[in-house]
Amino acid sequence: MILTSVAEKMSARKALSYIGASNNMLYHVHVSKKHKTPLDDKVKNTVNKISIERPAYGTRRLAAAASKALKKPVSRKKVQRICQKTGLIPPPP
Repeated sequence: MILTSVAEKMSARKALSYIGASNNMLYHVHVSKKHKTPLDDKVKNTVNKISIERPAYGTRRLAAAASKALKKPVSRKKVQRICQKTGLIPPPP
């Protein structure tokens, strides 16, 4: 009884500070990895082909070359994701 009446009067922020938790715990929304879109096979194959032909190219040049080959824009971040998943470029230390 006493705890419920105290809890009703106490703000969520103060209650979280008493238990030693951050405010983000109250508002955090977990995003499932299942909802991420799969990699586009056309772009993936094009990036793989270009990276084999030009091993010195980084992600910016690979993105530009893939955009030119596919005749549609390909973002650098997408090329980075493809390179990380396929192991073309090692992740940064």
